[in-house]
Amino acid sequence: MFDPSIESIYRPRGSLTALARQFFWYGTYKSRMLRQHPRSAKVRHLIPPLMVAFTAATPLLIRNHRLRMPTLALMGALFGWSDLGSGGGKARGPRG
Repeated sequence: MFDPSIESIYRPRGSLTALARQFFWYGTYKSRMLRQHPRSAKVRHLIPPLMVAFTAATPLLIRNHRLRMPTLALMGALFGWSDLGSGGGKARGPRG
């Protein structure tokens, strides 16, 4: 619903450190909220931490011949799901 009386001010972070701090605190409180209200969790909330974990573990996992293909397939799926969750590159209207 569009309400022209609502105002918003955009304040970009002054540095990458400030942006990293914002993301850190967002993730900290998001995880706390999800622990308190687990039924509110969606798959999209799990994709970023899974991507970070698998990206960090990939060099070790692909050394094992048996884990190489499943690891790469899972990484591809995570990146694909993250792309779908972000709109998949499709154009969006003014309402997002």
